[in-house]
Amino acid sequence: MFTIALLLLLLLTFFLIYFLPLLNRCPRPRLPSLSPPLLPYSIHPYISLPYIGPPSFFVSRADFVLSGTRGSPTGNFSFFFGPYHVIALSGPAGRKVHYHDKRLSFLDGYSALFTGIPPHHDDGDEALDKWLRRMLGVLLKSGNLGRWVGGLAGVARGQLTSLSLSEKGGGGGEEKEGVMDPFDVIYRLVYRLTVPTFGAVEITRSEGLLRKTLRMFNHIEEGASPTRIVVPGLPTWAWARRILAGVRFGMVVDGIVKDRKKTGRREDDGLQVLLDNGETEMTRLVAFVLAGLFGGQTNTGVSAAMLLVFLAASPKWQSRVRKEVDAAVRANRKSKEQTDTEVLASMTLTEWEVSFPTIEMCSRETIRHHLVGVGFRRNVSNESVPLDTGEVIPPGAVVLLSIDDTHFDPEFYPDPEKWDPSRFEPEMQEKAPSLPFAGWGAGKHPCCKSISLRRT
Repeated sequence: MFTIALLLLLLLTFFLIYFLPLLNRCPRPRLPSLSPPLLPYSIHPYISLPYIGPPSFFVSRADFVLSGTRGSPTGNFSFFFGPYHVIALSGPAGRKVHYHDKRLSFLDGYSALFTGIPPHHDDGDEALDKWLRRMLGVLLKSGNLGRWVGGLAGVARGQLTSLSLSEKGGGGGEEKEGVMDPFDVIYRLVYRLTVPTFGAVEITRSEGLLRKTLRMFNHIEEGASPTRIVVPGLPTWAWARRILAGVRFGMVVDGIVKDRKKTGRREDDGLQVLLDNGETEMTRLVAFVLAGLFGGQTNTGVSAAMLLVFLAASPKWQSRVRKEVDAAVRANRKSKEQTDTEVLASMTLTEWEVSFPTIEMCSRETIRHHLVGVGFRRNVSNESVPLDTGEVIPPGAVVLLSIDDTHFDPEFYPDPEKWDPSRFEPEMQEKAPSLPFAGWGAGKHPCCKSISLRRT
């Protein structure tokens, strides 16, 4: 057995030494004129499989983009992944084009290279995209968030207070007071807050249904498959599980809508806002709920947990946050009989927005520090998009920009590895008003800022 293992190891070593470099010399698709250069193997030592592309783009994306940027004389470079010509941008000029040029489509970029989101097609999804934005505007402009914020604050406090200590302890009901896993507890809490905002409050009334739909959502989110990018339409296991989860999630929403119509019951949630606006097509209702979850759950759940981790390791900022919350409670207390929780639940959305600048700074720095990955766009126009380097983004090319290129630029963020919320102090913002920050989105695709994160 040992002999066989040793032989396989020697064969693998021989393959790595002699054959993988040769794969990089296999014929590649022709690079469009004036595109950023393909980096040769001698400068950028990654393996680029013929007709597939560099596996390191999915295995170690941040390192791949960083090394490619450093190896390019302009900071921009090209590579092919499956059928797609991909261009990586960097620097202030690259950020400006990526975030602001109207010829670069957000949805088409993510649909091409980030298959964890619902796919986008030219014929029908453009109308769906406009509808989603219109309905989000209705949700935000109709005073719903202001009406819901008190209830959401109460739910958050209630959930954290009622944490089962025995659940976090050992067997036999052993208690470990004050111990919890924030990446489990806070992630589930954010889901509990996000679901009624964009979906149905009925889901939150059943712990079993809440957990079941969260698993469905996770299966949809984790459905990204490099194989389906290289071979579009290939029925992989991750794709099948994602489709099944989407169907089951749709059945849950459909059942809730039918029950409301049958009983005449009305609820105060995002789904009711859609129904009151005459929306009855189930595909669109489910798409809106899932789009809200992708926007409010995916990053916020982890960001909120990381915020607690950073505060636990920083007594200075933890103290400032506690004093800020105490001050907000004192300033908004209407009577001596009110508990702290009741005061927070009675605050208006505007009061929440202006009362916690320290939490805002800590949230921004947490997102800056831990948000990883790349942003995608795609040139959906029939013309090339010029870059200040003399290069162009040809029609159909997918564009990516590393988040680290923005958030770890030492020119704007000295000692970028350090967690330091004071970077966002008002006086610092006055000195650097154009400080690049992509945490709430940027350019043509800003997020709804920090509302969902502050709920925790």
